[in-house]
Amino acid sequence: MIDKFNIKPDLITCNSLLSVCANARDIQSAELIWNKMIHDFNIDIDIISINSMLNVYAKCGEINKMMEILNYSKRSEKFISIDEITCATIMSGFLKANKMQELFDFHDNQIPKLALNNNINLHDKLIVSPTSVGYLKMMETLDENDIEKLSFYHQKYLDIFQNELYPNVKVRSTSILLRDIDRLIRSYVLLNKKSWMKAVKDVETILFYEPNYIHSLSYWQLDILNKNQMLLNFNYFSTTSTCFMLRYLMTFQRQELKRKFKNGPIKILCGKSQFSNRTRLSGWKEDCESPKKKSIEDELNKWKIKIRLEQDKESPAVWYLNEEDVQLFFETVLPCEDCLRVK
Repeated sequence: MIDKFNIKPDLITCNSLLSVCANARDIQSAELIWNKMIHDFNIDIDIISINSMLNVYAKCGEINKMMEILNYSKRSEKFISIDEITCATIMSGFLKANKMQELFDFHDNQIPKLALNNNINLHDKLIVSPTSVGYLKMMETLDENDIEKLSFYHQKYLDIFQNELYPNVKVRSTSILLRDIDRLIRSYVLLNKKSWMKAVKDVETILFYEPNYIHSLSYWQLDILNKNQMLLNFNYFSTTSTCFMLRYLMTFQRQELKRKFKNGPIKILCGKSQFSNRTRLSGWKEDCESPKKKSIEDELNKWKIKIRLEQDKESPAVWYLNEEDVQLFFETVLPCEDCLRVK
């Protein structure tokens, strides 16, 4: 279209198009645009262009191509100063590709070198946060019996949380982002993956008792269609934290569940079904279930008494625990008893 109609997009247009490609994970189109940019003498590629193209490769986990763009910015004939967003984008690419050691190497060794010739704040949260996520991902990959390594990465995560992300949290009340509270919970759950009940005290402290943790993370929500109906909403919880909270509520907080739901069905806001990228012959995209619903269903299948999920007839985004299954669960599994089947 550019060649046919002799359209000459400017730098802002190209950068915007690259952002669209990043959101669509469309490498092919992004590379066509990028090649047009680097060969067009009227377009002066800037830091926004670098970050936009990096974002395309990062979201697709293409770490080699990502590093090629970084090298492009360092050319002696046209040096382009990078910033914290550049570093954070590259780190997100390592996370996407599950390359944790490369992530740590980039943070510990390469960013300090880059900071010598670029205006980069090494303590910026944009740079610090991805490293903490890397430690959580390392914990996810470890076997439950590898207590020493789990403890090592857990302490690494805590060091970043307490000393870099929220350095004042030990001495005064501090507002904490929802995602960081969830990640903190997740760190304790992963630390105790061999025996989830050992994490209960720490998670309760984080959610309810630590006065310096100011946050709004909650698993309760009023049904917008029925103000008299309470729902469980885990949309701000990771899969790991969601599964833990389900165990916690069904094991330690049965009376609260009965009170909140007025002895009725336990309802969970899971989200509606989504559309997959696979297309049927008819042209319609194939319907697939909500990821949150799938993760909850998988969790319930691990319990001593399996509990079925049933869709609410009035609200497709709401699912409830089968009442007969719940009753049998409460009769069979005593309060404060581990709900999981023995492996």
